[in-house]
Amino acid sequence: MKFHTTIILLFITNFVFAQTITPNQPKKDEIKYLEDHKKLRIGIRGGMAFLTANSTGENNADLQGLRDKMSAGIQFGADIHYFTSEFVGWGFKYSSFGTSGSTTVSVVPSNGSGVVTEQDYAENLVARFYGPSFTTRILSGNAKNVYTLGFAMGYMDYTNNLNFFGESFEARSNALGLSWTAGWDWMFSKNFAASLSLTYTVGALKKFDVEGANSQQLTSINETLLSDISRLEISLGISFYK
Repeated sequence: MKFHTTIILLFITNFVFAQTITPNQPKKDEIKYLEDHKKLRIGIRGGMAFLTANSTGENNADLQGLRDKMSAGIQFGADIHYFTSEFVGWGFKYSSFGTSGSTTVSVVPSNGSGVVTEQDYAENLVARFYGPSFTTRILSGNAKNVYTLGFAMGYMDYTNNLNFFGESFEARSNALGLSWTAGWDWMFSKNFAASLSLTYTVGALKKFDVEGANSQQLTSINETLLSDISRLEISLGISFYK
């Protein structure tokens, strides 16, 4: 229920934002940008992303240390929007986040021998988001600065290549994702802008499918991997207006 309420609140916020700025449109003879009224915007971006959750409740200090190391990673993405009015646009958004890490884990064997062994453990995960998006924009008085606020709801795809205590597996999962973006474009020419944006993407995985794993390994992997892949993204990029 809380998840659905969040979706509704985010959409209402964007709608109210668009309605608020529309009555205060600048006069067309004041801002040349609106005289040309560019309807198409294509943006590419990249930067850092930070997972907002980094614990699975795992008691193993080695694995928790790995979670802390993997909380930051590289992200890149692109989006395209068509503005049906000077301030409201609809389009599609894509983003990809990747991080990896490895550690040595102290393992107590299940045979009751009590002998602790050191085993390798590694992850290399990629989480992607893609889906339809809605955005609003306002302009500064000299039309050099374009401020955007956007919301997207779509599909999150997850893959993680594991070295799971000496055995290699690929874990897969997917989830519904929400993405909220605040951005700034600085128009350095008629059709191009340098961009800065802050994005928060929310997604929670329910279970992981692991081909080739037996039932015990599958249970252990599902208990070990991080299911909350929500992340905060800080991006620099370039935007094309037409």
